[in-house]
Amino acid sequence: MYNLYWGDLHNHCSISYGHGTVQQALMRARQQLDFCSVTGHAFWPDMPTDRDVYAEIIDYHNEGFATLARNWERLIELQSCMQGK
Repeated sequence: MYNLYWGDLHNHCSISYGHGTVQQALMRARQQLDFCSVTGHAFWPDMPTDRDVYAEIIDYHNEGFATLARNWERLIELQSCMQGK
């Protein structure tokens, strides 16, 4: 017999380049999902390089990568604290 679980493995928040806090993302997921992960991206391997056209996109994502790097330990801590709750 198999069990069906609902979850989200790709969720963004302000820990990288989304909106809302990690706590908000985890609490919302907890209300309706069996599992979740707040996902940040450390890089975009094929990110455009033409700054004349894509500067805003490049800067937005680079700032998100830097924000995630600064908050990585906190993200791990928060997700670990939520296990089993």
